[in-house]
Amino acid sequence: MLYNYIWIGGLFYDLPVGFEERCQEFIAYFKPKLSELKQLLTDNQIFIGRTAGIGVLPIDVAINYGCSGPMLRGSGLRWDLRRVDEHSVYPELEFSIPIGSGEMGKTGDCWDRYKVRTDEIAESIRIIEQCLERLQKELKRSPDFDPRAKLPKKIFPKSRIFMFEQKIRKEN
Repeated sequence: MLYNYIWIGGLFYDLPVGFEERCQEFIAYFKPKLSELKQLLTDNQIFIGRTAGIGVLPIDVAINYGCSGPMLRGSGLRWDLRRVDEHSVYPELEFSIPIGSGEMGKTGDCWDRYKVRTDEIAESIRIIEQCLERLQKELKRSPDFDPRAKLPKKIFPKSRIFMFEQKIRKEN
């Protein structure tokens, strides 16, 4: 996804009609793969031996280095802009914020960061399922739906705003 895809009022192009059903099919296919991932890596003693206790990033160092996202949560800090800033529809959704706990080694090691990321995949699926439910019931679209027709061509802000967002590369 490119940076110019998200526009004021939504996206450059809205989701195509039928996206909800196709996404539901993918979730049904992908969910069982998480148990395969758990069996292949999470419970694998060789993988645990190579990641537990390795590359420990203590929470104070993570904060001082400006880490964000899974790197920071892997060190044990429950910090997620979706909960802290409560933007978009996130306050209406139920999901947990996984953090590193030193389950296999020390808090903040490679295994904790891996575990946070895999747990976030499961939480992302929960979020997607909740959004799909709303899209298929409350916000059902028809083929003639044009979201751009509902927006004015020019928007003049009444004041300046500042907000945080968490991107792939960094937190702004």
